[in-house]
Amino acid sequence: MKQIRLGQEAKLSAEQIAVYAKSEFNWAQMEQIRLGQEAKLSAEEIAAYAQPELHWGQMQQIRYQLESCKKAKIDEYLDTEKSYNRLRKEFNAHKRLIIAYDLDSTVFDYHHTNASYEMVKDLIRKYRKYAYFIVFTSSEPDRYDEIKAILKKENLPYDSINDDAPFIPFKGRKVYYNILLDDRAGLNQTYNELLRLYNEVIINLEGNS
Repeated sequence: MKQIRLGQEAKLSAEQIAVYAKSEFNWAQMEQIRLGQEAKLSAEEIAAYAQPELHWGQMQQIRYQLESCKKAKIDEYLDTEKSYNRLRKEFNAHKRLIIAYDLDSTVFDYHHTNASYEMVKDLIRKYRKYAYFIVFTSSEPDRYDEIKAILKKENLPYDSINDDAPFIPFKGRKVYYNILLDDRAGLNQTYNELLRLYNEVIINLEGNS
């Protein structure tokens, strides 16, 4: 009954009140819902922006910005869903990936800040049977023995350091990989794509093996 009264005070329609009557919105948020509807935001957009500090003009500006985003054509692989689908397609085709990963500040606390890298390390270990691993680092070759010792201590799989997989037919200055885990190269996105692939696809392979 309280939400119905708040909806009426915020001048929502009967249909709108019916939708929101079961919610925990306060009066100010109910007012924002009304303003959002006047600004012709969708229900999803209203849910995201129904905050009491926004006035009608701001809600209208949000609508204009959202419309601009919808009209603009996003670059192909700025679309994270397309990026993930490509990765999944490549795994399904070969049942294996080439995963490159950086060392310092990705899996190893080079600066001794007591930072944790356990989530990335654990994910790499999960792919042990399903990937060729390249450690892709800016370190000079004279550090490679130290790197190998670190990887052994951390129980991290690797097949090469800064070298292409031997089955790749083309060679260039940049090593070829399906995905890169690097603290300076969108680590959050690539970590989540690999984790999603594991949970949606690979975990089923594990269960059937």
